[in-house]
Amino acid sequence: MKLNYTFNEISQIIAQQNSDDTTLIHSISFDTRKIINGSNNLFFALNGSFRNGKSFIEDAYKKGVRHFVVEQKNSCTHLENAHEIVVSDSLSALENFAKYHRLKFNCSVVAITGSNGKTTIKEWLSTLLNKEKVVARSPKSYNSHLGVALSLLEINDKTDVAIIEVGIGEKGTIQHKREIIQPTHGIFTSFGNAHRELFSSKEEHFNEKITLFNGVHFVYT
Repeated sequence: MKLNYTFNEISQIIAQQNSDDTTLIHSISFDTRKIINGSNNLFFALNGSFRNGKSFIEDAYKKGVRHFVVEQKNSCTHLENAHEIVVSDSLSALENFAKYHRLKFNCSVVAITGSNGKTTIKEWLSTLLNKEKVVARSPKSYNSHLGVALSLLEINDKTDVAIIEVGIGEKGTIQHKREIIQPTHGIFTSFGNAHRELFSSKEEHFNEKITLFNGVHFVYT
């Protein structure tokens, strides 16, 4: 990931807030264990069922991070030279930033979904296309809301094709991801029973998956 936004620009994008800080942000983090050099990094303090993002702020700070996205005002005021963007939902803010970033580029965006084989096909396709194209792709098997956002942020002005792996969740999640990804092409790997328990019928399950491909130029199965 090699971003090129100022802290003020990101603040305006995700929170409609102005900041006097024009420090360049080159990368995004959410897991302090993966931070090697925190300079020019923006840390999203993500919350979840078993995670309080605020509790990781000081760890990120010790690794050099000085810029944070938080859900509670004044989460960083006790840290010297730390700057924060306050949002209502840090994951939604990251998704909104990823959507904004994706729309800056006119490359082909291939969305892959299905019950099985998503990661394998993504890796095969990436290997084949890399011979002639500059490819950005989802790292590992990242296909959740967080994974999709991080994958889109891998796109840059040299990217010819982005390959985004998309996992299904409860009803409505695929539509939400489609709006963020806005794919130009789609690949449907397979249709099986995985996650069937989240839907009232096989038809509802199938329709949820193919929602990802609304408006795409081509779909491959």
